[in-house]
Formats: sequence, C-alpha cells, structure tokens
Amino acid sequence: MALLEIDDLVAGYGSSAVVHGISLTVDHAQVVALIGPNGAGKSTLIKAIFGLCTVHSGNVVFEGKRLSGLRPSQIVSRGLAYLPQVENVFPSLTVRENLEMGAFLQPKGAAKRIDELVEMIPDLRPTLKRPAGELSGGQRTMLGLARALMTRPTMLLLDEPTAGLSPVAADRVWNLIAEIVSSGAALVIVEQNARRALEAADRGFVLTSGRIARAGGAQELLDSDDIVELFLGTMPAV
Repeated sequence: MALLEIDDLVAGYGSSAVVHGISLTVDHAQVVALIGPNGAGKSTLIKAIFGLCTVHSGNVVFEGKRLSGLRPSQIVSRGLAYLPQVENVFPSLTVRENLEMGAFLQPKGAAKRIDELVEMIPDLRPTLKRPAGELSGGQRTMLGLARALMTRPTMLLLDEPTAGLSPVAADRVWNLIAEIVSSGAALVIVEQNARRALEAADRGFVLTSGRIARAGGAQELLDSDDIVELFLGTMPAV
C-alpha cells in the first residue's frame, strides 16, 4: 500500500477548481517533487491534501484512511505536517514558543523534542529566546521546518521552502531537507527551483493547468530535453 494515494482529485477555492483530476501516489520514505509554471496548481494540490482548500471530488487517502473532509488539526494527528511558503512562523512568539506550538497535539515530551531539533539544527540554539519575527528568511524557514518536525510526522508537505532565500540560506535548507529524508520521512516538495528539487527527489510530477503533464523518475525528468519548454510556458498555466 502506498503511503499517500490521490485519486482523480478536483480542488480549488470556493466554487472554482484549480486542480483538475490529479491522481498520484507517494510511497513510504519517498521524496516527490511537484514542479511546473507559476499558477499550475502545485500549491493548491498540497493545500488540498492538508485540508486547506475545497475538495470538489476525488479522494485523498493516507495510510489507508481517507483525509478528505478532515480539519488540518485532524490531519496532523494522522502523521502529516505542512510548511507553507509564507506566514510559516508566529512572529510575536519566541523561537521556543513556536516549537512548543508545533507540539500542541502532543505536549508530553515537547522539551525533549526541542532539544533533539536544536541538536539537529544548531543555528536555532542562540535564537530560542528571540521573537521569531526578528529572524532572517532562512532562519524562519528552518524554524518552520523544525516546528513541523515536532510531532515526528510520517510525511511533510513543503511549499516553496527556499523561495526568496539567498543561495547560502537555500543551501542550508536543502541540507536540512536531506537530513530529514535520511531519517525516513516521506516528502512532497513544491519548488520553483526544479533542478534542485529533482536532485533531491525520487520521483517528479510536472503540473500545468492544474493537471499532470509529465511524471517519472527524478533523473529521467532531469535528463529530459522538453522540461525546459514546459517551464517557458509552451503549455498553458492557470
């Protein structure tokens, strides 16, 4: 059984559909990259998985249980975590308080888990007492990832984790993602830096106009001559 199964999913905002009949699977400990032009429906797809937009039809099944219709807090309790592209920290709370918020469903053992994550991400240690709003963009992303990891999720959904970051900060985020992968978690990554995303992934899906235009092994897509044409907009985007 696949860890995540999406079957003929149609989803969007209100009565408007952005994702049109997408079907895909993600296996245990697998990394999947969602790439494609802006407006192709990549972020909407992972928001639909996490219960953050309207699912018009189709199914999202995680570990054999249907997620469609559940609240995000219920989905977190099933073993998923989501890192949005923006507003991924609570700026008025300290870094430690942000991490504690990540354990709101499992408060027991939160202090120990924070110690483990600070060991994993040493850059967080000197910032624990600082308001998250004072952090740099790269630090915020690292904090957002750490908060998502507080519950030891089976799968993480990452929406543009390196958007707007300097090359140095982006490298640090990708290094952390590699460490998360090595721990055995499955990842679904939405990313504009297609090459970097596919280099980190096992499989990739190219979305255009809310549909899967191409799918395959990550290396196969990296070696494909026509992927660049997709990004240059020769296939229409929503």
